[in-house]
Amino acid sequence: MKKNIIYLVFSTLLIVLITSCDFKDYLDKSPSSGLPAEEVFTKYSNFKSYFDAVYAGTFTMNELGYDATQILTSCSGILSTYPLKYNTNGNKVTLNCLTDMVDMPRGSGYGFKQGSNGVDNLIIACRGGLFKCIRICNTTLQNISKLKDGDQTAIEDMIAQAYFVRAYSHFELFRYYGPMPYVKKVLGVNDEWDIPRLPVHEMLSLCAADCDTAIIHYKKAGAMRRDGVNDHLSNINQGVPGGIAAMAFKARVLLYGASPLNNKGNNQEYWKEALKACSEAITVATQNGYKLQNYSKASKIESDEYLANYFSYTDEQLWAWYAGTYSWNNSFWQCLLNGVFANQKDFYNGEAQTQNFIDRFETKWGDPLNTEADRETARQLGHFNEQDPYANRDPRLSLDVIYNQAVIPGTWENGKAQIWHQNGTPKYGELRIEVGYPLGPPTTTGYYTRKTWGGLSYKNGSTPIGVCDPLLRLGELYVSYAEAANEAYGPTAIPAEGTMSATDAADMIRKRFELPRSSMPTDQAAFRQKIQNERIIELCMEGNHYFFDIRRWKIAPQTQTTPLMTIDIEKVPVSPANPTGFVYNRVPLPDARQAKWKDAMYYFSMEPNSKYKLKNFEVYETW
Repeated sequence: MKKNIIYLVFSTLLIVLITSCDFKDYLDKSPSSGLPAEEVFTKYSNFKSYFDAVYAGTFTMNELGYDATQILTSCSGILSTYPLKYNTNGNKVTLNCLTDMVDMPRGSGYGFKQGSNGVDNLIIACRGGLFKCIRICNTTLQNISKLKDGDQTAIEDMIAQAYFVRAYSHFELFRYYGPMPYVKKVLGVNDEWDIPRLPVHEMLSLCAADCDTAIIHYKKAGAMRRDGVNDHLSNINQGVPGGIAAMAFKARVLLYGASPLNNKGNNQEYWKEALKACSEAITVATQNGYKLQNYSKASKIESDEYLANYFSYTDEQLWAWYAGTYSWNNSFWQCLLNGVFANQKDFYNGEAQTQNFIDRFETKWGDPLNTEADRETARQLGHFNEQDPYANRDPRLSLDVIYNQAVIPGTWENGKAQIWHQNGTPKYGELRIEVGYPLGPPTTTGYYTRKTWGGLSYKNGSTPIGVCDPLLRLGELYVSYAEAANEAYGPTAIPAEGTMSATDAADMIRKRFELPRSSMPTDQAAFRQKIQNERIIELCMEGNHYFFDIRRWKIAPQTQTTPLMTIDIEKVPVSPANPTGFVYNRVPLPDARQAKWKDAMYYFSMEPNSKYKLKNFEVYETW
């Protein structure tokens, strides 16, 4: 079996916090600027201010031990890892664009996508912030007994958050870099700080154990559902994780631990652990009023209840970050909003979905369309027409993607997206495919993101919209349950660890879009492919799930080496062969925009200038 040898310096643990020259100075610093430790840790208001830095406190690069000439950005606690925060960065790169899911007009991230060892600056910044957060959590837990004031409920809440954030920080480091040391105390000058990595399951078990401890203290604090019940979606603490978020996060941790990348030998007990955690989280979430948002079939797609998950707090979000309110011309959108909407084609970027990804959206009858054989079968059934490709599809295609002739808000031509050329001349609709634009066309593939768009454009006036990042939502729990239940028991059995079969759980998601239960396979291997595809569609363009899912499933070597396709659309007269008045042809992206795969791409590598500063670096094998 081919081995993937990755040289990881897990001892970079403290390089990201300190430099060798100022190690003792850093450890002796007061935990809160201008205040002695005694005053910080004995007064609740000061202690809370110190701890709350784990969410959005700005840590400078000098504080984290980085050379300011190397990295020009700062990071903000665990906020720096929130997908929407990362994906709106000024580097014009998203994790999606490092996969086969999307292309980005400005070509961002293609070094990594084609196998280079470069590490994006913001990923480095995230790493430093996470280690800083681990230290704050450990300092909090070490000093919490010193408090002389503060309500006991509030103290229990802070303890719970410290355990949760410690687990979250370690897990995020793991997703980027593989298994790491699990640091459970404040390291001092006399401690061994060149710490070796842990075996993957041991590390993830420690993450899950911290979640369990957090849940105990959340219960004592009465904070299982953080946002309460009365006017709960406007509660000021909505963005702070609560006990149910900790339960859902534990389920995510254990699902990763059971997955092929981390479960050599396919230990069935790991799948059962993940299944039990999913089941418990779903039960408690629904008991506390969490529910799936409806697909409401709104006449204006941007008003659909399901899409509210991305613009406001909802009852489906177990933990979310409300990013604020933004208009179309705010720099917040540089990486996500395509330039054609902002009228800034040479400045903005935006994700353009590949045809490979569009093919993942089934027909409304549940027919797969991933391969030519799949599409031929659907054609024979009268369920698919390559020249009317968006008709009779999974409704999430219309919710998630802007395609040619999709109805969109504003004063666009005929109120529809125009993504075509005519007679081989540079005559385009307003949402055009434009070959040869100096910095990349508005779309390189024939598609734009709709799911998180919100209808923003310079054509719609200046009405701003709220933007929300669902960090954990109930929809993820159902697809995770379905995956774990299938691996442990197959598609139809009701397991001892749960209350429904894998098919039942998948159907909870699919039935809100009126997709047929009858199309779900009863064979375990076929169901595995089905639920993986279901997860990809349900969680697309949120959470950076796809980047990590194709790795934990170990399907990235296939998805990243399948030729990436676009759709070329020519406007022609309506005819029986071309009923929509367009000819749709699949064409590959240029070679320079194709993806490649090396086994070392399962994880990001540490940058060399950190790697060789410490003695304890090891070889990590992912087989």
